[in-house]
Amino acid sequence: MSARFTLLVTASPYSKEGHHSALAFAKATIECGHHIECIFFHADAVYVASELNCPASDETNITFEWQIFAQEHKIELSVCIGASLRRGICDQETAVQEQLSSSNLATGFVIDGLGRLAQATAVSDRLIRFGG
Repeated sequence: MSARFTLLVTASPYSKEGHHSALAFAKATIECGHHIECIFFHADAVYVASELNCPASDETNITFEWQIFAQEHKIELSVCIGASLRRGICDQETAVQEQLSSSNLATGFVIDGLGRLAQATAVSDRLIRFGG
């Protein structure tokens, strides 16, 4: 029987293994035939959505890994708007709305509110949190 999951990632992409664990879980979930409704990034996890991330050559580019995964499996990567703006990450629409000079949201990520997390959770069997 197939289950529906929503993943909530709150760990910074630069500390611990929160993002790597979340990505490994997401891949295993899909391989087992389950469905991921949404992957929602909140708190310091939103740093992963900056197109300005430039990890060292010997480090995994977790932003790129999320982008590839989401594209291959048609999964939504939602980034909390409040957490993003407080950390200097925004899309073009928000940049104009907030009168900012530019945007820096990486391709494949979408700015969303906590309502999206609530909506995804409501239609999911499980909410799994990956924190730091």
